[in-house]
Amino acid sequence: MALRLLGYATKRPKPPSAHLRNLHAKAYVADDHTALVTSANLTRGGIWRNYELGVAITDTRAVKEIADDLREYGNFGISIPADALIELDGMAHRARQAKSAADRSTADDAASEYNSALSSISRRLTELSTRSDEFKINPDATITGKFGDAVKYLLRRHGALPTREIYPLVQDLMPEWCDDDVKRVVRGVELDTKWRHDILNAQQVLRRQGVIVREGDLWRLV
Repeated sequence: MALRLLGYATKRPKPPSAHLRNLHAKAYVADDHTALVTSANLTRGGIWRNYELGVAITDTRAVKEIADDLREYGNFGISIPADALIELDGMAHRARQAKSAADRSTADDAASEYNSALSSISRRLTELSTRSDEFKINPDATITGKFGDAVKYLLRRHGALPTREIYPLVQDLMPEWCDDDVKRVVRGVELDTKWRHDILNAQQVLRRQGVIVREGDLWRLV
């Protein structure tokens, strides 16, 4: 069990860490002049013990692109303050112990304990996604703005998309913000999931701003 974390320096005295569920890249940006893209994790094994391969990049334009991409992608994650990071590390350690026990046993209780540990981590991350503005990577971001950024990010990478294809891509990008159990209720009637409604709102805001247009069923960047 591992938390997928991204950290990067900002003007704040304490650089933030962000959890992103599908993060696999290892890239380190030291300053405006040097970046390292490598197979190495920032661990004792990755730094001292393992045989790793990496490329040092000193072209300032490429370094800036890497740094900008890390910041943009990081904004879709969940900011983890230091005390919560310590708490989650303990939870991940207990999950690893439960996984080892489950691997050694055929008892249902062992597997249930592991699944329970994973669920606890997921719930804690969801709680952190609704934390106070104090811990947000971008304190000025609204829900509509966050989903709008996700729509723009996906359209840049995939080209024009219909809303039905945008939904699963957004949910995969920022799953803790897309809870299928939270429904939109109007006059006591339960409608679609709230996060899908938030995406529709974000699309309309972006269209009014002239950022995206709809052509038939497809949305594309202007």
